[in-house]
Amino acid sequence: MMIQPKSFGGKVSGAASDDICNCSLLAREAWGKRSEDKHSSLIAMPYLWRRFGPPFFGSDEHKDLCAYYLTTGDTRVFLWLHLNASGLYLSVGYVASVEIGNEIRKPHGEWIAKLEKWWFGQHPEIDDWDQKTERMYITDTSNDIILDEAKKDIGEPPTRQDPEKWRETGGIITHVNQVLYDAMKELLEPVYVRDVAINIFGRCEDSEESAEHSKYAGLGISRESMDNLLKEE
Repeated sequence: MMIQPKSFGGKVSGAASDDICNCSLLAREAWGKRSEDKHSSLIAMPYLWRRFGPPFFGSDEHKDLCAYYLTTGDTRVFLWLHLNASGLYLSVGYVASVEIGNEIRKPHGEWIAKLEKWWFGQHPEIDDWDQKTERMYITDTSNDIILDEAKKDIGEPPTRQDPEKWRETGGIITHVNQVLYDAMKELLEPVYVRDVAINIFGRCEDSEESAEHSKYAGLGISRESMDNLLKEE
């Protein structure tokens, strides 16, 4: 059952788009053209409030209306809906356990470490890493001739996986994108406001299978509680 988590269970990181998931493209794949409608984020908010209650986490008051973090089929991965005044596909991101990102980026990180070691081996006169050294390193490793020499000794860099081809990539990228895609699809499930069915895109057809509305859906949030949150900031 999809819910708002009380916590993420550890250290997480995420984005709207990175080397794991391009969330706007994934949203358009899951929801189609209607996610591009300029009113779709505004329409999504009452559905999320009705189904999941008030958002448990804050958001950027300048760019967003509110933000919901929702569980997926993997306890390490969360769908992030930072609702704004644009199309819903621009309001989608994810957060995931840092271990997932580390697993994906480890092969490339190991190759970069080999490259740095190789480069220092070409410059035995350098024994410190400062701004001058960094500029030299970047200049050298941007030179195709020098880089080709390095590859002869340390091998080719690992192929970076393209999150936009997540269905073909396999491994953890396919897995993360799949659970996020499934979570987006689940938000098409209706919840009722009295006898009217709504989903994340507004009013929809009645369904024998619907989500229960949140037990918090009809509650107000006291001014005292909000003032206390402001004091904590």
